Amino acid sequence: MIDKTKLIKLGLIALALISMGAFLSWYITSNHYETALATQKSSYDGKLKSISDEAAFKLGNEVDRNNKLQKDLADLDAKKYQELQHEKDANDKLTADVASGKRRVLFAEANLATCKLSRSRGTKTSSMGDGTSFELSATAGRNILGIRRGIIEDQAKLDYLQDYIRKVEESKNARINTQTKK
Repeated sequence: MIDKTKLIKLGLIALALISMGAFLSWYITSNHYETALATQKSSYDGKLKSISDEAAFKLGNEVDRNNKLQKDLADLDAKKYQELQHEKDANDKLTADVASGKRRVLFAEANLATCKLSRSRGTKTSSMGDGTSFELSATAGRNILGIRRGIIEDQAKLDYLQDYIRKVEESKNARINTQTKK
């Protein structure tokens, strides 16, 4: 028969071998999962870095485009304001000259478009004749120049708004074009 001590020793050796096998199996499996996890993490970090770099590049381009648009609009604003101011100054000078008597408001010809239209309808109205000039009073001249000033201001505002919209649309189209190319 087998001695009890030998049986206990054999059991302990078997238990030690099983424990050692379980430990080695756990260590290999754990090491494999840690390696796979580290590989996935580095892959994730690489993808995240490339996405972050691309977003930073796009943001930089957008900021540059926006800054250029703001500069262009500020330049446009300054240019249109200067043009409007020049026209206002010229009109104010004309108004002052009319008020002081240095200049007069004079229409050189009476064949304005409305006169031509009324003449062509067949009804004869009294007219001043072609080539006749007539002069307005100083008050009427100032009124005409005031109306002229309003027209100049309105036209300058319309020109500014059209250029403003054009610049914004160009910037928007440039952004859309760069996005669709990718």
